[in-house]
Amino acid sequence: MEALINGVEPLPEPPAEARGSRNFESAGYAVLQHGTGENAVWLCLKYGPHGGGHGHPDKLNFVSYAKGKILGYDPGTAAYGVPIQKEWYRTTLAHNTLTVDQQSQKPAEGRCLAFGTRDDVSAVFAEAGEIYDKVTYRRAVALCGQNLVVVLDLVDAAAEHIFDVAYHNAGDWTRPPTGEPLTMPDLDGYKHLKDMTQVGGALPPIAVDGKLQVGVALASLSPAEAWAGTGVGANTTDRVPCVVTRVRGNKALVAWAMAAEGGVPTVKVAESGSGGSAEVVLGGRTYRLLAHPNADPKVVAECEEGRVAASSPH
Repeated sequence: MEALINGVEPLPEPPAEARGSRNFESAGYAVLQHGTGENAVWLCLKYGPHGGGHGHPDKLNFVSYAKGKILGYDPGTAAYGVPIQKEWYRTTLAHNTLTVDQQSQKPAEGRCLAFGTRDDVSAVFAEAGEIYDKVTYRRAVALCGQNLVVVLDLVDAAAEHIFDVAYHNAGDWTRPPTGEPLTMPDLDGYKHLKDMTQVGGALPPIAVDGKLQVGVALASLSPAEAWAGTGVGANTTDRVPCVVTRVRGNKALVAWAMAAEGGVPTVKVAESGSGGSAEVVLGGRTYRLLAHPNADPKVVAECEEGRVAASSPH
């Protein structure tokens, strides 16, 4: 506290070396990073302990950064006591993760199933814990080079549910998503989504600034609805692009791809043993992410830049 208020002299020099990808098991954060300085691409997946009274229901949420800009967006918080705090900022839907039956997650502690990094490929595979009764949610994430993030979501449940996986990206749609207009339910989180459409084709790119555009694509193994519109950003008048994949059933297998240097990727998803696989094509290159919770290795990510396979979080 004294240092925060009064300052420290002298301040240490920032590290000059590249820190790279690393996994903080005790805190429950996996960081995937390639590159240095403003050219770095960085992603943090949250899987660890609940934050107590200040914690949000956002297990397996991730945030990301590239080229000096925030991409995968976390809403943060509003002033405690104002309605929007409960209605949006403290809902699961406001985060880049899974909502079941339109209700926010329960407090839980997840675990890392596998983590690895090699060359220009890094990957993590984690489990959310008891966020919903008799629902198992696992997420694999790969950072391929300094451009592409691939996400694979695996959900299994004892009964049929509505699974909504949301993604929020800073910036603005380059053009409005086209499709059938949707009316959102009057529920916390959902009622603050605006201009939502059910999209039948490719999503338009997202302009983060005048130079940086993000291409987002998704695929589901079972029939799914893809929604696109906007959610709340820094305040109620600030809007950021939002994509929701809705799957109904007792399981879901959904793949996502986010390209940070323009271009819209294409994604295919398939079952693979006890888990699943995602295949992404971007700029003529093919990238693959495989996640196998009951096999060895548990996660594999591969592309022209390299390959990583991991069976433990170390």
